[in-house]
Amino acid sequence: MQRLSDGLPADGLQVTLLARSNRVLADARTDPQGHVRFAAALTRGVGAAAPALVLVEGEGDMAALSLEEPEFDLSDRGVSGREAPGPIDLFLTTDRGVYRPGETIHITALARDPQARALPGLPLTARLLRPDGIEVARVVSRDALAGGHVIALPLGSDVPRGVWRVEMLVDPDAPPLATRTVLVEDFVPERIDVELSLSEDGPVDLASPPRLRVEARHAFGPPAARLPLSGSVTVSPTTELADWPGFRFGRFDQELEPQRHVFEAGAQTDDDGRLAARLPLDRLDLEARPYTVTVNATLTDGSSRPVERSLTRALRPTGTVVGIRPEFDGALPENAEAGFQLVLVDPDGDAVSGELRWQVDRVETRYQWFAQGGRWFWEPVSERRRVGEGVVAADDGPARIAVPVAWGRHELRVTYEGVTYASASLAFTAGWYAPATTRETPETLELSLDAASYAPGEVARLRIVPEGAGTALVTVLSDRVVDTRLVPVEGVTVVELPVTEAWGVGAYVTASLIRPSDGPEHMPARSLGVAHAAIAPGDRALRTQC
Repeated sequence: MQRLSDGLPADGLQVTLLARSNRVLADARTDPQGHVRFAAALTRGVGAAAPALVLVEGEGDMAALSLEEPEFDLSDRGVSGREAPGPIDLFLTTDRGVYRPGETIHITALARDPQARALPGLPLTARLLRPDGIEVARVVSRDALAGGHVIALPLGSDVPRGVWRVEMLVDPDAPPLATRTVLVEDFVPERIDVELSLSEDGPVDLASPPRLRVEARHAFGPPAARLPLSGSVTVSPTTELADWPGFRFGRFDQELEPQRHVFEAGAQTDDDGRLAARLPLDRLDLEARPYTVTVNATLTDGSSRPVERSLTRALRPTGTVVGIRPEFDGALPENAEAGFQLVLVDPDGDAVSGELRWQVDRVETRYQWFAQGGRWFWEPVSERRRVGEGVVAADDGPARIAVPVAWGRHELRVTYEGVTYASASLAFTAGWYAPATTRETPETLELSLDAASYAPGEVARLRIVPEGAGTALVTVLSDRVVDTRLVPVEGVTVVELPVTEAWGVGAYVTASLIRPSDGPEHMPARSLGVAHAAIAPGDRALRTQC
């Protein structure tokens, strides 16, 4: 518990845990750190005995926390994925997803503990259930090799069709540890074989687009004649050119929707099973950047079954494009030099000469609140501070630039103002390891770690960048609370967290900052940030052998 007036821990508050029936399950008082701990068994009640509310009283105030409402949504902070496993973490897979009656389902299971250690000698029970939920097979596997099990579940020849379910259990009376579904159907292989090609090799040129060639034959040999063609051509933006690996083209902040056009109706294969169709590539609105062309063609056989094929080609740029290749991977260290290679590429894919104007900006985001119609709203305001700029000559090849950068988010923008205008931009981070999240709300606290992964015994350094002074509750979470501490925050703050075996295979580090009121017109504010600390697997990493 923290006071909203100063963010400090609240000692001696009365905390009551209430059940759905309004019965008091337990009560206690907060310690000097503002913590209260209840026995885990109190949270496992069901029905009227299930915990429903936490009530806090003291210092002339009262607060309540419902345990039945939805949890705080942390998806905008990069927290997603499957639920945390229990004492046994089970991986389950099948050799296929679709089976015919009479075939055998082969399943593979790997049992691990929360620290990713193998659980040898653990018997597993596999259950096979029909689409109506009736159990048709149960197999107990005791021969585990490094916690791995391979089990065969045969299907009868007259089994019902539909979605079957495989469940893996340790305790037959407990919920399954893992579940997979498979489809049992009388599926028939395709009766015709379709091949797609274009009349010209290389990138698609809008000035003289190639024609689509279709050749179809029945599986038993003869041509598939008089089959109708349907489908579409989709032109999508891309950031790559095949002849320039590592270079990124186009602007990262430009959202372009794919442009899709369908084939003209009435086209069908001739007596030899062949067809030549025009690609619908007119009425396109293209920027000065690379694109790809994806052709999706469908032929319908005599039994009205569609057979789909697709091919993808690069689209020849309509003008000169600008490419950027960073000389680093991921985030740069703080106070490092950001190096880039810039290139000007013509529609044929060759480097050409030209002057490229570049600039590097540091991006800072703040939030502006405003009142409208009696309600308060906010909007993000981004400020860009120039940290480097210049003009470089690309003489028939890449030109190099280098800019010293401090901590924070940055953007590189490059423009070419020759015969045709072209531009490219790239976002990058300098400082510490940046989580794959975006800060889009004022309730989000900006956090970063000094490394992407750690080993037990090391020290993780957490950087907190607040919008104001306050007190932060820093917590390390796995499937339980590993560590927690209160930290005063005034400006950029670094917190050192010892990495222990309790962090398991990875842990989330959260910081909840309380900024107290600084006057009657400003209420206390809370912001929350999350960063993930991965644990290097070391000798526990799975290695595949071919």
